[in-house]
Amino acid sequence: MNEVAAAVGNNVDWCSAVCRAHGVPVTMGNGIWRTGTTPPRFYPDAMTLRPGLTSSALVEGLGDRPACAVKDSWASLDLRAAGFVPLFTASWIRRVPDDAAGTALAWTRVDGRPGAAVREDAAELPGLLRPGLFSETAVRILLARDGATVVGGAILFRSASVVGLSNVFTTPEGRDAVWGDLPAVAQAMDPGVPVVGDEHGTDLDHAVAAGFQAIGQVRVWRRGGEDR
Repeated sequence: MNEVAAAVGNNVDWCSAVCRAHGVPVTMGNGIWRTGTTPPRFYPDAMTLRPGLTSSALVEGLGDRPACAVKDSWASLDLRAAGFVPLFTASWIRRVPDDAAGTALAWTRVDGRPGAAVREDAAELPGLLRPGLFSETAVRILLARDGATVVGGAILFRSASVVGLSNVFTTPEGRDAVWGDLPAVAQAMDPGVPVVGDEHGTDLDHAVAAGFQAIGQVRVWRRGGEDR
């Protein structure tokens, strides 16, 4: 499978898992993934599953939602005529398996609400981690500590051929250590499996420094709202 397509497919599966946990229905057809109602905060209302689609194909079916976001997985469409503005452009990233070094931080897996509440507070994402996610065997919700202090975290999501890395957060002091640890953490959980994700800005810089390669671009567009 094409490297970008594998990353897109993993991201689609992860977004579907989050939507299931929040009771939001999703559909896939004609190269588009869509939610039936407004998705959780920071998650898209629609996403392209393959290149070569039209702008109208991506935005149709959204109706008159006052605020929505869509993810152009190949960063090839212009949605301004449909009332959207570009929110940001990111890079799909991939890291091949290797003998990653050990970790500098203590990493633990969150498997219930007490730990989830700690992670949501640290990441400033209240209400994201619904109980349904803990029963998803593909989901690994992680926290990193330096001593007793939470300095970061991430979520790993295993799909057929890759492990998806998402929801990375760090304190300013812990950023280098968290990103430096993530390859070893992923390899310990899924030996020999490539790790993919999408990042932009300084997080992309840290991902590249940790051995990830940028393999393609993805663009998120927004219509209405401040944080959709």
